[in-house]
Amino acid sequence: MRDADLVVAVAQREGERVLSKEAYESRAQLITALLDDLGLPNVRTEGHFAYVTGKLADYRVHLGSAVIHIDPGNYLCIVPAKWGMTHEKLFLPFADEKDGKISEVISKILLLIADDKIKDESILRQIRRKV
Repeated sequence: MRDADLVVAVAQREGERVLSKEAYESRAQLITALLDDLGLPNVRTEGHFAYVTGKLADYRVHLGSAVIHIDPGNYLCIVPAKWGMTHEKLFLPFADEKDGKISEVISKILLLIADDKIKDESILRQIRRKV
């Protein structure tokens, strides 16, 4: 199962960009600055991940793919409501306009910071089975 998880975690959909080291660093700086400005603690960035300390669990959000893992290693599946459908992009004046994935990464981080307020039972079941 771990091998399958690794394949899924690093697989790319057609049309997705491959990020450089500088792009990961830029996303990490953007997330750090945004959360500092909002006064939201419990998130640190390191390498390709944002580490989120929630009230229910600790998480890793991949800065490139927005894949979430519940530490120590379970996968958490949260799919955007309009997955695969066209929708308006969230305008982030401080981000590259061709980079739609960063808004997904940020929204997942913001959700996980306040994981004790999540009402969706399918997400809560996944978090509760972390052990």
